[in-house]
Amino acid sequence: MGADSFGKQYQEPTKAGISLRWFVYKNILNFLSKRIDFSNKSLLELGPGRGVWVDQLKKLRVNYHAIEGSQCYSQILNQRVGGDRVIHGMCPPISFPDNHFDLVMLFHFLEHMADVKDAVLLIQEIKRVLKPEAMVVIGAPDILYWRHYFFDADYTHNFATSQRRIRGLLIDNNFSVILCKKYNVFLNCFDYIIHYLSYYFPASLFPASLRERLYNLKYTFLFNSIVIAKKKP
Repeated sequence: MGADSFGKQYQEPTKAGISLRWFVYKNILNFLSKRIDFSNKSLLELGPGRGVWVDQLKKLRVNYHAIEGSQCYSQILNQRVGGDRVIHGMCPPISFPDNHFDLVMLFHFLEHMADVKDAVLLIQEIKRVLKPEAMVVIGAPDILYWRHYFFDADYTHNFATSQRRIRGLLIDNNFSVILCKKYNVFLNCFDYIIHYLSYYFPASLFPASLRERLYNLKYTFLFNSIVIAKKKP
């Protein structure tokens, strides 16, 4: 599959959709900031897409780098970040030297690996580019809650992700798992209500002109998992 093939089946988000996505990711970043010191850290983001983190990470004085599969998005992000810090390409492998980063982040990326072999190779590459005792943060759909929507939402979802599977993948590749948490919007008990309302929301009953956007909204509110882990020395 060509690097620029990803995401073309989706409509561009509305202003309301962009605002909602930013609200969700702002909550995630606030949650992470209480557990990770971002200040002056060298960070690699895999698959940043439209770059929902970039502006806030710049405020945290992060030395930001990324690898993005879409040429269009990588060009736009380079203009926002400055320099050639966003590489257009696919991974694994990861085109950076050993022991290079303090933190690697990947959200809605791991589930696009072709199979277990590629998922293991990706984690091994992440371990290679991380400094000793540096951290990785993975966010991915939880198939135990998405169920059949996991594969219906995106034809490039191949590697089934859940907290248990991500934990096992990291532990087997010499990481210490620090935290696992489900999330969709608020990262608190209200997420359970939002998840189940979204899961059973009858989007298929609405006119075709609205159905696609309603399905995308439905997927936005289903449970994902965050896993934070540290590379063992």
